[in-house]
Amino acid sequence: MILTGKQLRARQALKAGLVDDVVPQTILLEAAVELAKKECLAQRTLPIRERILAGPLGRALLFRLVRKKTAQKTQGNYPATERIIDVIETGLAQGSSSGYDAEARAFGELAMTPQSQALRAIFFASTEVKKDPVAMRRPAR
Repeated sequence: MILTGKQLRARQALKAGLVDDVVPQTILLEAAVELAKKECLAQRTLPIRERILAGPLGRALLFRLVRKKTAQKTQGNYPATERIIDVIETGLAQGSSSGYDAEARAFGELAMTPQSQALRAIFFASTEVKKDPVAMRRPAR
C-alpha cells in the first residue's frame, strides 16, 4: 500500500487488521474515548509465518523479495520506491525514531530529483486541464 498508494475502505482495513474498529462518524469520538480507556488488549500469538518474518533472517528475505518485485514493476524509473523500502527497513531495524529521521532525509533528497520535478509538472498540468472542461473538448490542431 505504501508503494502503490492503494486505498482501502474502512471495512477492508478492518478485515486486513489495519484498524481495531469501524464505527459511524456520529459516535467516532465516543468510541475512540472508550477504546483509549480500555486496558491494553492481551498480546495475541503471531502465526508461524509472521513469527518467521519478524526475525532478522525472515525480515532480510522479505525485504530482498520486495525489492526484487518492486524493481520489476518500476523498471528502475522511480527512485522513491527503493527509498521507501530502505526507510521502512531502517525503522524496523533501528526503531521508529531512526525510521522517521531516515524518512525526512529521503523525502528531502527525493523532492529535489528530476523525476520528482517531472511528476509534479504532470500533476499540476493534469489538474489545470480538469479545471477547464472546455479544453478537453477542443479539437487538436
